[in-house]
Amino acid sequence: MDSKIVMLNFDRSYLHQDFFKNESVQWIDFADMLGVHMFCEKHTAQQITAAFPENMDRKLAFLGGGNFHYVSYLLLSKITKPFSLVLFDHHTDMMPSPSEELISCGSWVLKALEKLPALQKVVLIGVNEQWQQQIPHEFLHKLSIFPKTTSIPIASVRQAIPTKNIYISLDKDVLALSEARTNWDQGTMLLNEVLSIIEVLAKESHLLGMDVCGEFPFTPQTAERTKTKIALRKNNFANSRILKAYKEIHTYHLSAQN
Repeated sequence: MDSKIVMLNFDRSYLHQDFFKNESVQWIDFADMLGVHMFCEKHTAQQITAAFPENMDRKLAFLGGGNFHYVSYLLLSKITKPFSLVLFDHHTDMMPSPSEELISCGSWVLKALEKLPALQKVVLIGVNEQWQQQIPHEFLHKLSIFPKTTSIPIASVRQAIPTKNIYISLDKDVLALSEARTNWDQGTMLLNEVLSIIEVLAKESHLLGMDVCGEFPFTPQTAERTKTKIALRKNNFANSRILKAYKEIHTYHLSAQN
């Protein structure tokens, strides 16, 4: 049976974590690929997409740092069934791209709304309210936004999803600093809250796939810094809980089919 966990090695951040050590995982190495940090050109995006497993249905993909969140767009572009994107992110990732030939970590959601006909709705959870101002008005009807100001009502989130099929993307920058450390400014959500929402939505819907990003930058020069060690420890623990939750969801769906 093919692995349901895919590790995309763009920045080598997962080489210093062990949350997946007892799992069957598929590694795809992009560490030496040029022109992939924060954005990439069309031909590079095609090379990345060509390296994906042939069957990405219901897989959990770890993307690395938030600079590679645009890879979510490449994963979504393989979906042909009508679906909704449930996105946990401190940012909207809906900034205009400087070029039609580029995709970036800050523009991929806007590009998905523009280019992917199967995408019916984006449900954005945990976003900083000030970032909402960058959303083009012509796409507001395809968005439901739940900023992290108070507790997020799961019933309202469920009602905002018009499709049976969903895809979940989680940028750990939506989390409080006590829960994870990323290379971007962060939100205030707790991991328990995020995982509770994911569990409810994924069990009530057909989960087409899920990805996670938001690792802390790691270099040999910064390896011994206290900040780096704390970040690795927090992110490793967060990733282990995300992986555990995903496995429980996958097991639930397998049991429901029998």
